[in-house]
Parts: sequence; structure tokens; C-alpha cells
Amino acid sequence: MEYRPRRKWRPYLQQGDLLMGVPVVEWPPVLFVLRGAQAGRPPQPGDILEVLDAATSPDAFADGEDLIVANALLSTVLLVSSTCDIEHREKILVVPVLPIDVIDNAARAEATRQDKVYHRFFMPGFRSTGPHGDVVLPDSFAELALLNSVPRDRIPLALRINSLTERARNLLKAKLTTFLARPEPAE
Repeated sequence: MEYRPRRKWRPYLQQGDLLMGVPVVEWPPVLFVLRGAQAGRPPQPGDILEVLDAATSPDAFADGEDLIVANALLSTVLLVSSTCDIEHREKILVVPVLPIDVIDNAARAEATRQDKVYHRFFMPGFRSTGPHGDVVLPDSFAELALLNSVPRDRIPLALRINSLTERARNLLKAKLTTFLARPEPAE
């Protein structure tokens, strides 16, 4: 797996770009609904909010949608949307990139390094100097099971810290296909 030299980065975002500082949303263990001071409009800055447990609140999602409380982490992410979709869609698909040391099982970490885990795409570490200063990414993996949809305007080109080569992008596409379209066990 290789990265493009900075001089060969495209002047636009593309599948396989690594971006730093993108909010990734994680579902909380308990789902809470937010209600603003006035019904019928989203909460505004300065509003007093009511937090309701969605499981016990009878009117949670009564209109089919509600604002919820969720965890968001600023993360390094891998852009997985197809390059042609990035310019034309309102939302872009990304997955968080995590250091391999978060895997506490040595055999599982080695399987991830060898790309033998369906939901993980191994990414060797790198050092990069650019607009973000010195960026060091240790050996890591893209966690495909944590696919996030992010508004396109929240991912400016300036957040890019590296970009996969064409060959590495093809490996990513194969990995995404294996993860999302692998055969189901026979019934």
C-alpha cells in the first residue's frame, strides 16, 4: 500500500484521501432526544433544551424525525466515496482511521496488518510535512464498519494530509467490495 508524493496530489478531493480533523459521529449507548424552547423549530443558540430518553418518551420521533444527542470525535478519516460522487453529492462517506495499537489482541492486530480482517483496511504509517506542520500517522487501519456520512462543506481540501496511489485506491475498492458484498452463509 502506497501514498502519493505531495507533488502528485490532485487539486480536488478524491477517494482514498486521508483527512485530519473531521467530526465522526458515534451512536451513544442510550438515545436521547433534544427539544427546544419552541415547538416546530430547531433549537437555537441560547435556548434551554430538554433532554428526553427516546425509549421512554412517548412523543420521541412522533413526526418521524428528532434531534438526538450523539458523540462526535475529531478524527483522521479515509474518504471512501467514489471520486465522481464527491463533487455532486451533499454528503461524503468517510471512515475513521485508528492506530493499530488500539487492537489489544496481537493475533488480531497481525491479521489486520495482513488485510485479513473484512472490516479493516490496513494503512502503513507515514510522516508528512505540509500545511498542518509535521504529521505522523503510525501504522493504522481504516475501520470500514464505522462508515459516516459528512456534509461535503465540512471537508475542505485543506484538511487533506495524504492521498492513496491509484494502486492503493484499487486495493481499497476491493476491500470495500469484500466488506459490503461478501457472500452470506448458506441457509
